Order: sequence, then C-alpha cells, then structure tokens
Amino acid sequence: MDPFNIFKEFANDSFFFGSRNQEFMNSDNRWENLKEQGNALFREKKYEEALQYYNKAININDSIEVLHSNKGTCLKCLQNYNEAKKEYIKALEINPNNSKNLNRLASVYLILGDLNEAILTQRKALNFEPNNISFKQQMETINEMVFEEDQIKKLLNENKVDETEKKYQNLIAKFPEIMYLKKRYVIFLFDNVKYKEAVLFLNDQLNNDFIKKSNKDFIYLVYIILRNIKQLKK
Repeated sequence: MDPFNIFKEFANDSFFFGSRNQEFMNSDNRWENLKEQGNALFREKKYEEALQYYNKAININDSIEVLHSNKGTCLKCLQNYNEAKKEYIKALEINPNNSKNLNRLASVYLILGDLNEAILTQRKALNFEPNNISFKQQMETINEMVFEEDQIKKLLNENKVDETEKKYQNLIAKFPEIMYLKKRYVIFLFDNVKYKEAVLFLNDQLNNDFIKKSNKDFIYLVYIILRNIKQLKK
C-alpha cells in the first residue's frame, strides 16, 4: 500500500482535519473576540464590564498569558489588589520572562505593602530590562518605602504621635497610589483614638474616588471606626 494514500485518506477525513480543527479555530476566535471586547471597555474605563469579558475568555482558554495580565490590570484599576496579584502570578506561570508583568506584579506588592516581595520581583524585571526607566523609578520608590517604614517605626517607638501623623500625611500626598500607606494611616489614627480624623480622611478619599467603593478593605475600616464612634456615644 502506498503510504501517501494513507495520508491522503486522513487528509480527507473531516473528523481529523475538518470539524475538530474548526472547533479549535472557533475556540480561538471566541476568546480573542471576548478579549477585544474587554479591551474596548477597559479603554473606556468600564472596568467591571471589561472584567466580565476577560473572565469569559479565560473560561474558554485559561492558558493565555495576556488574558490573565489584562484581568490583573483590570482588577488593579478596581483596587482589588489581592485578586490582581493572583492574575499576574498566573500570567507569569505561563511566561516567567515577561518583564512587564513582573513590573506590574511588583507594583501590586508595593501597593499592598509587601515590600520584600516587591524588591525581589522588581529585581527580576530589571534583570530583563536593566535600562528601563520606569522599572528603575519603581525600584527607587520601593527602596524609599523601606526607608520610610523604618522611620515610622522609630517614631512610634518613641511615642511621637504628632510627628508620625505628619509623616503619614506627607507620604500619602507624595505617593497617593500606594494604598497600604492609607490603610496604615487609618489604623494609626484608630489606635490613637483619633476617630474623627480617620472618618474625615476616609470620607475625603471616597468622595474623590482615591479609594473606590469596591475596595473592601477600606469599606470594612469605615464600618469598624463608625461602630466604635457609636459605642463611645452610648
């Protein structure tokens, strides 16, 4: 039997090279179309709607790096930082050499105040792109946060409440995107029974959309502080 005839038979078999191949192609088209719809919504800053399309695309094919990184960025914009971190990690499991995703993950670690992981991850990004200016700037910010953390600890150990409060205020003004500073500032005010100041700060942040109402950590802090104020009034 001519071996080429066998190949021809398979080539004409719609099961192997027709319907099944078409199924794979349709699957690729589906997740790509969903991704593009998500991207369009993301550009319009409709992050919650965009997230739904990225989720649908991932349900079709969860091995695509860009879907996880796009979803991570969408979650980051919604200030859902822990979930954003998970998505960037998934993207990096698929492609560990993506320097941009390493930089994005480092930024989330920084926002969450996990400075050790931020340093390690940012160094990996810089190993791939040592001359990247934005990567270098983020590394400088991380190092500055490490230094400032030590300064705050010293002030707290010396019981310098007013100076600590001023330090937090200056850092938040300089780095408004670093969310853990705001969270620790509110906790600091709470611990020092400065409930009014904590409420005013959170109210200003929420009203100006610096803290989004989707940020569950801060909404929980508002609840705790208001509950304590009510108890004091009793």
